[in-house]
Amino acid sequence: GIIDSKGVVGIVKDVSENFATVYSILNSKTTINAKLGSSGSTGIANWDGKNYQYGNLDFIPSHIELHIGDTIFTSGNSSIFPEGMPLGYVEDFQLKPGESFYNIKFKYSTDYNKLQHVYVIINLMKDELEEIEEGEDNE
Repeated sequence: GIIDSKGVVGIVKDVSENFATVYSILNSKTTINAKLGSSGSTGIANWDGKNYQYGNLDFIPSHIELHIGDTIFTSGNSSIFPEGMPLGYVEDFQLKPGESFYNIKFKYSTDYNKLQHVYVIINLMKDELEEIEEGEDNE
């Protein structure tokens, strides 16, 4: 995972001895396991390819109470980011009649237009975690 001092930036795709390629969170193919700070409900954060300042949070059920300004964090449901890394803040949400999930728009905590320095998160236990998860899939 790639972060800056304010939150999530992207995911390392490939590495060599001296370089790395990164999928930015501002890539429509990048999805991040996320959760709402107020309720702990989990969903998927992604970017719709429009405004670099805003993302979408999908799969939050309609029975969850939402508030403008709710903080969105990484959920910890992957080996890429630990739980609790900031993603952003709920800017707007809608629930269309008959829908089971909210349409949530959030503002990223990181200003990607001013990004200069980043940090790489290395999960030293990733291989062990993935081995256990593969064992669960084989059962």
